[in-house]
Amino acid sequence: GLAFVKITQSQWAEAEDLHKQALQLDPDNTEALESYSITLAVTGRVRDALSEKSCGGSIRSFPSTA
Repeated sequence: GLAFVKITQSQWAEAEDLHKQALQLDPDNTEALESYSITLAVTGRVRDALSEKSCGGSIRSFPSTA
């Protein structure tokens, strides 16, 4: 989707926002969850990425973008 396009353009903040929107609409979307985890890891937030990946789509809150 559009988040993937943002990733290919290295627009990480925009990609993260799009992933959050997708996961709020469909928390069980494993493709979005996987891509979101990769986005977090690439931006240096490996701990957050592992946490999101391990929850298997049960996103309750998102890490800050700070």
